[in-house]
Amino acid sequence: SIPGAVIAAPKDEIELKDMMFSAMNADKGPYIIRYPRGYGEGKPWQEHEFTRIEEGKGEKLHEGSRIAVIAAGPMANRTKEAAEELLSQTGWAPSIYNIRYIKPIDTEILDEVYENFETVITIEDGSIIGGLHGAVAEHMSGKEKPAKVVAVGIPDTYLSQGTQKELRAECNLTKEGISGVISEELKKISKKLIMNAILFPKCRAALIRKQLEQLETEENYILPYSPTQRIGSDLQKEFKEVKRTRV
Repeated sequence: SIPGAVIAAPKDEIELKDMMFSAMNADKGPYIIRYPRGYGEGKPWQEHEFTRIEEGKGEKLHEGSRIAVIAAGPMANRTKEAAEELLSQTGWAPSIYNIRYIKPIDTEILDEVYENFETVITIEDGSIIGGLHGAVAEHMSGKEKPAKVVAVGIPDTYLSQGTQKELRAECNLTKEGISGVISEELKKISKKLIMNAILFPKCRAALIRKQLEQLETEENYILPYSPTQRIGSDLQKEFKEVKRTRV
Protein backbone atom coordinates (compact mmCIF):
# COMPACT_ATOMS: atom_id res chain seq x y z
CA SER A 1 0.00 0.00 0.00
CA ILE A 2 3.04 2.31 0.22
CA PRO A 3 3.44 4.21 -3.08
CA GLY A 4 6.60 3.22 -4.93
CA ALA A 5 7.42 0.36 -2.56
CA VAL A 6 9.19 -2.73 -3.91
CA ILE A 7 8.40 -6.11 -2.32
CA ALA A 8 10.84 -8.87 -3.21
CA ALA A 9 10.73 -12.58 -2.34
CA PRO A 10 14.01 -14.43 -3.08
CA LYS A 11 13.85 -18.18 -3.61
CA ASP A 12 17.30 -18.87 -2.09
CA GLU A 13 20.47 -17.32 -0.65
CA ILE A 14 21.84 -16.36 -4.07
CA GLU A 15 18.71 -14.41 -5.00
CA LEU A 16 18.70 -12.83 -1.54
CA LYS A 17 22.28 -11.63 -2.09
CA ASP A 18 21.37 -10.24 -5.51
CA MET A 19 18.22 -8.55 -4.20
CA MET A 20 20.17 -6.89 -1.39
CA PHE A 21 22.58 -5.60 -4.03
CA SER A 22 19.63 -4.48 -6.16
CA ALA A 23 18.09 -2.68 -3.18
CA MET A 24 21.32 -0.76 -2.57
CA ASN A 25 21.29 0.40 -6.20
CA ALA A 26 17.55 1.01 -6.54
CA ASP A 27 16.40 4.47 -7.61
CA LYS A 28 13.12 4.16 -5.73
CA GLY A 29 11.89 2.73 -2.49
CA PRO A 30 11.32 1.59 0.14
CA TYR A 31 12.70 -1.81 -0.86
CA ILE A 32 11.26 -4.69 1.18
CA ILE A 33 12.76 -8.19 1.05
CA ARG A 34 10.76 -11.14 2.42
CA TYR A 35 12.68 -14.15 3.66
CA PRO A 36 11.63 -17.12 5.83
CA ARG A 37 12.57 -17.93 9.38
CA GLY A 38 15.01 -20.72 10.05
CA TYR A 39 17.51 -22.13 7.59
CA GLY A 40 18.03 -21.20 3.96
CA GLU A 41 18.14 -23.50 0.94
CA GLY A 42 21.83 -24.27 1.33
CA LYS A 43 23.01 -22.59 -1.87
CA PRO A 44 26.74 -21.68 -2.09
CA TRP A 45 26.25 -17.91 -2.13
CA GLN A 46 29.66 -16.77 -0.81
CA GLU A 47 31.48 -16.87 -4.16
CA HIS A 48 28.51 -15.69 -6.21
CA GLU A 49 29.11 -12.39 -8.00
CA PHE A 50 26.61 -9.61 -7.27
CA THR A 51 24.00 -9.36 -10.01
CA ARG A 52 21.33 -6.70 -10.38
CA ILE A 53 17.81 -8.16 -10.66
CA GLU A 54 15.43 -5.77 -12.37
CA GLU A 55 12.43 -4.86 -10.25
CA GLY A 56 9.23 -6.51 -11.42
CA LYS A 57 10.95 -9.26 -13.43
CA GLY A 58 10.40 -12.94 -12.68
CA GLU A 59 11.71 -16.08 -14.37
CA LYS A 60 10.40 -19.32 -15.83
CA LEU A 61 11.78 -22.37 -14.05
CA HIS A 62 10.08 -25.09 -16.09
CA GLU A 63 8.21 -25.29 -19.40
CA GLY A 64 5.02 -27.30 -19.13
CA SER A 65 1.44 -27.35 -20.35
CA ARG A 66 -2.22 -26.89 -19.32
CA ILE A 67 -1.48 -25.53 -15.83
CA ALA A 68 0.79 -22.65 -14.82
CA VAL A 69 2.10 -22.36 -11.27
CA ILE A 70 3.31 -18.96 -10.07
CA ALA A 71 5.33 -19.21 -6.87
CA ALA A 72 7.04 -16.71 -4.59
CA GLY A 73 10.14 -17.12 -2.45
CA PRO A 74 11.30 -20.60 -1.35
CA MET A 75 7.95 -21.99 -2.52
CA ALA A 76 9.38 -21.76 -6.05
CA ASN A 77 11.84 -24.48 -5.04
CA ARG A 78 9.15 -26.70 -3.50
CA THR A 79 7.03 -26.23 -6.62
CA LYS A 80 9.91 -27.18 -8.90
CA GLU A 81 10.52 -30.31 -6.80
CA ALA A 82 6.83 -31.22 -7.08
CA ALA A 83 6.94 -30.71 -10.86
CA GLU A 84 10.02 -32.90 -11.19
CA GLU A 85 8.28 -35.65 -9.21
CA LEU A 86 5.15 -35.41 -11.38
CA LEU A 87 7.29 -35.52 -14.50
CA SER A 88 9.09 -38.68 -13.37
CA GLN A 89 5.84 -40.38 -12.34
CA THR A 90 3.51 -39.35 -15.16
CA GLY A 91 5.58 -37.82 -17.96
CA TRP A 92 3.77 -34.49 -17.46
CA ALA A 93 4.45 -31.32 -15.50
CA PRO A 94 3.03 -27.79 -15.38
CA SER A 95 4.88 -24.62 -16.24
CA ILE A 96 6.60 -23.12 -13.19
CA TYR A 97 7.31 -19.42 -12.68
CA ASN A 98 9.39 -17.79 -9.94
CA ILE A 99 7.69 -14.40 -9.69
CA ARG A 100 10.49 -12.83 -7.55
CA TYR A 101 8.60 -9.57 -6.97
CA ILE A 102 5.14 -9.25 -5.43
CA LYS A 103 5.29 -5.52 -6.19
CA PRO A 104 5.76 -4.45 -8.90
CA ILE A 105 4.58 -7.78 -10.27
CA ASP A 106 5.77 -9.11 -13.63
CA THR A 107 2.78 -8.36 -15.88
CA GLU A 108 4.52 -9.92 -18.89
CA ILE A 109 4.54 -13.29 -17.10
CA LEU A 110 0.91 -12.83 -16.04
CA ASP A 111 -0.16 -12.02 -19.61
CA GLU A 112 1.75 -15.05 -20.94
CA VAL A 113 0.06 -17.27 -18.38
CA TYR A 114 -3.39 -15.86 -19.14
CA GLU A 115 -3.02 -16.47 -22.87
CA ASN A 116 -1.63 -20.01 -22.68
CA PHE A 117 -3.04 -21.85 -19.67
CA GLU A 118 -6.43 -23.07 -18.51
CA THR A 119 -5.68 -22.92 -14.79
CA VAL A 120 -3.31 -20.76 -12.73
CA ILE A 121 -2.10 -21.77 -9.27
CA THR A 122 -0.39 -19.27 -6.97
CA ILE A 123 1.84 -20.57 -4.17
CA GLU A 124 3.20 -18.39 -1.36
CA ASP A 125 4.35 -18.89 2.22
CA GLY A 126 2.39 -15.83 3.31
CA SER A 127 -1.20 -14.74 3.64
CA ILE A 128 -3.39 -15.48 0.62
CA ILE A 129 -5.24 -12.22 1.25
CA GLY A 130 -3.21 -9.21 0.14
CA GLY A 131 -0.32 -11.26 -1.21
CA LEU A 132 0.70 -12.93 -4.47
CA HIS A 133 -2.72 -14.47 -5.06
CA GLY A 134 -4.42 -11.10 -4.64
CA ALA A 135 -2.03 -9.43 -7.09
CA VAL A 136 -2.46 -12.16 -9.72
CA ALA A 137 -6.25 -12.32 -9.35
CA GLU A 138 -6.50 -8.54 -9.57
CA HIS A 139 -4.53 -8.50 -12.82
CA MET A 140 -6.56 -11.37 -14.31
CA SER A 141 -9.88 -9.73 -13.37
CA GLY A 142 -9.25 -6.99 -15.89
CA LYS A 143 -9.10 -9.45 -18.79
CA GLU A 144 -11.83 -10.11 -21.36
CA LYS A 145 -12.65 -13.63 -20.16
CA PRO A 146 -12.49 -15.00 -16.60
CA ALA A 147 -9.42 -16.88 -15.49
CA LYS A 148 -9.31 -19.61 -12.86
CA VAL A 149 -6.77 -18.70 -10.17
CA VAL A 150 -6.27 -21.25 -7.38
CA ALA A 151 -4.61 -20.07 -4.16
CA VAL A 152 -2.17 -22.05 -2.02
CA GLY A 153 -0.86 -20.22 1.01
CA ILE A 154 -1.73 -19.27 4.57
CA PRO A 155 -5.52 -18.93 4.90
CA ASP A 156 -7.32 -16.18 6.80
CA THR A 157 -7.81 -18.33 9.89
CA TYR A 158 -6.02 -19.35 13.06
CA LEU A 159 -3.69 -22.29 12.55
CA SER A 160 -3.03 -25.00 15.09
CA GLN A 161 0.16 -25.00 17.13
CA GLY A 162 3.08 -26.89 15.64
CA THR A 163 6.51 -26.75 14.07
CA GLN A 164 7.15 -24.89 10.83
CA LYS A 165 7.22 -28.22 9.00
CA GLU A 166 3.86 -29.23 10.44
CA LEU A 167 2.22 -25.88 9.69
CA ARG A 168 3.52 -25.85 6.12
CA ALA A 169 2.09 -29.33 5.61
CA GLU A 170 -1.26 -28.12 6.99
CA CYS A 171 -1.30 -25.36 4.35
CA ASN A 172 -0.09 -27.61 1.47
CA LEU A 173 3.20 -25.69 1.38
CA THR A 174 5.32 -28.82 0.93
CA LYS A 175 6.42 -30.74 -2.14
CA GLU A 176 3.77 -33.38 -1.45
CA GLY A 177 1.02 -30.85 -0.79
CA ILE A 178 1.80 -28.82 -3.91
CA SER A 179 1.94 -31.98 -6.03
CA GLY A 180 -1.49 -32.98 -4.71
CA VAL A 181 -3.03 -29.59 -5.55
CA ILE A 182 -1.60 -29.65 -9.09
CA SER A 183 -2.80 -33.22 -9.70
CA GLU A 184 -6.29 -32.39 -8.45
CA GLU A 185 -6.58 -29.37 -10.75
CA LEU A 186 -5.47 -31.44 -13.74
CA LYS A 187 -8.12 -34.04 -12.97
CA LYS A 188 -10.73 -31.26 -12.94
CA ILE A 189 -9.61 -30.19 -16.42
CA SER A 190 -9.97 -33.73 -17.78
CA LYS A 191 -13.40 -34.18 -16.16
CA LYS A 192 -14.58 -30.89 -17.61
CA LEU A 193 -13.60 -32.04 -21.09
CA ILE A 194 -15.48 -35.30 -20.58
CA MET A 195 -18.65 -33.52 -19.44
CA ASN A 196 -18.47 -31.12 -22.39
CA ALA A 197 -18.17 -34.08 -24.75
CA ILE A 198 -21.51 -35.36 -23.44
CA LEU A 199 -23.42 -32.09 -23.20
CA PHE A 200 -22.38 -30.33 -26.40
CA PRO A 201 -23.44 -31.16 -29.99
CA LYS A 202 -21.56 -33.83 -31.93
CA CYS A 203 -19.40 -31.34 -33.81
CA ARG A 204 -18.18 -29.84 -30.54
CA ALA A 205 -17.86 -33.28 -28.95
CA ALA A 206 -15.56 -34.40 -31.77
CA LEU A 207 -13.21 -31.50 -31.03
CA ILE A 208 -13.27 -32.21 -27.30
CA ARG A 209 -12.69 -35.91 -27.94
CA LYS A 210 -9.60 -34.96 -29.92
CA GLN A 211 -8.39 -32.86 -26.97
CA LEU A 212 -8.90 -35.82 -24.66
CA GLU A 213 -6.91 -38.09 -26.93
CA GLN A 214 -4.14 -35.51 -26.97
CA LEU A 215 -4.23 -35.42 -23.19
CA GLU A 216 -3.54 -39.16 -23.16
CA THR A 217 -0.92 -39.34 -25.89
CA GLU A 218 1.16 -36.16 -25.73
CA GLU A 219 3.15 -37.44 -22.75
CA ASN A 220 1.22 -35.16 -20.46
CA TYR A 221 -0.79 -36.56 -17.61
CA ILE A 222 -1.48 -40.31 -17.36
CA LEU A 223 -5.14 -40.30 -16.35
CA PRO A 224 -6.50 -42.81 -13.83
CA TYR A 225 -8.78 -44.05 -16.61
CA SER A 226 -9.04 -43.58 -20.35
CA PRO A 227 -11.59 -40.78 -20.91
CA THR A 228 -12.13 -41.54 -24.58
CA GLN A 229 -13.22 -45.06 -23.68
CA ARG A 230 -15.85 -43.67 -21.32
CA ILE A 231 -17.59 -41.12 -23.53
CA GLY A 232 -20.14 -43.82 -24.34
CA SER A 233 -23.12 -45.15 -22.45
CA ASP A 234 -21.12 -45.94 -19.32
CA LEU A 235 -20.12 -42.31 -18.74
CA GLN A 236 -23.58 -41.04 -19.69
CA LYS A 237 -25.07 -43.24 -16.96
CA GLU A 238 -22.51 -41.89 -14.52
CA PHE A 239 -23.34 -38.30 -15.48
CA LYS A 240 -27.11 -38.89 -15.15
CA GLU A 241 -26.56 -40.31 -11.67
CA VAL A 242 -24.51 -37.27 -10.62
CA LYS A 243 -27.15 -34.94 -12.08
CA ARG A 244 -29.96 -36.82 -10.28
CA THR A 245 -28.22 -36.61 -6.89
CA ARG A 246 -27.70 -32.84 -7.26
CA VAL A 247 -31.35 -32.07 -8.02
